Amino acid sequence: MKKYSVGIKYCGGCHSFYDRRKALSEIRASLEDICSFEPAAEGRLYDAVLVINGCPSQCADTSRLCSASGFASCSNLVTPQDICEKIKNMLNEKEDDSEA
Repeated sequence: MKKYSVGIKYCGGCHSFYDRRKALSEIRASLEDICSFEPAAEGRLYDAVLVINGCPSQCADTSRLCSASGFASCSNLVTPQDICEKIKNMLNEKEDDSEA
């Protein structure tokens, strides 16, 4: 089974309100059967990009990142489970569009 590529983009971490590594660990564990994760690189097209923001200002610069399905932004305002559902929905929509 093909795994979806997910690029990970962190903010600078200057004012983090929660444990970003723990949140990413939970997200990875939940999606490991369908997604492969790697640091997001400019110029590479990912199936989805996960943006790990430390606070509500969501300052991570994603302007040079490319995603076929969109961006999921994790912050202290959403749970890792909510982010997993968002990523799954984005990837399902991508599949539905490619089959149409």
